[in-house]
Amino acid sequence: MKLRMHVSVAMTMAGMSGFSAHAVDAAAVAPHRQDLKTFFQSEQIDYMTGQCLQHSPELGRQMQSAAQQWRHDNAAATQRGSDAALKLYPQLGEDIATQRSRVRQQSAKQTEAELAADPQTACRQALNGIRFNVPLEMQGPTLTSPVLRADIFKQASSGAAILLDCTALQSIQTEVVSDGGSGSQRRIEERWSFKGCDRTIAAAVHYAPAEGGTSLVVSFPGTGARHRTTQAQPR
Repeated sequence: MKLRMHVSVAMTMAGMSGFSAHAVDAAAVAPHRQDLKTFFQSEQIDYMTGQCLQHSPELGRQMQSAAQQWRHDNAAATQRGSDAALKLYPQLGEDIATQRSRVRQQSAKQTEAELAADPQTACRQALNGIRFNVPLEMQGPTLTSPVLRADIFKQASSGAAILLDCTALQSIQTEVVSDGGSGSQRRIEERWSFKGCDRTIAAAVHYAPAEGGTSLVVSFPGTGARHRTTQAQPR
């Protein structure tokens, strides 16, 4: 079973996937990857906000407000990503206006069908993507950064959908279970409870600093489902 998502709705899941056909040196991209994602995401947000103002005006207005705060919080990273895109992706356009247009064209291809079929769902997921960096409503405390939050969601949501036998996940309730130590010895545990199809399942999320990023373990207690990874980017 696969949880239905697409790039623009998820917002940060794969900001550069639409340009994977363009050969770029991976080593050159690596230091700029998160800033590039933020730049692409900013264009996706603007495109989706405009579409939702047409298809679902109330949600579109909420997206406008959320996007204003998002742009304020991510202005520096967006500018760095824009500068990096001009240097690393010249085949997408020799000026920023052309590159922005290409990103929006890609967003249109990825969202057209879902906006036409169910604009309310598509726009609500996009709104949640702006607010929380994941396409579901989140409630409760969490110590995760937006980037780590997206990584946890990517790992935990598919498992939750399978265990709940539900592709229509609705919301996430978060709780900080423990936070101990400091620096490289800090260890944090959170509980992420996924709700869908009138049922709920809780994921245990353990994360800690590791060389080059964050060590992350997601499991579903009592089910045997477990996934471990070490993220390459600082959180």
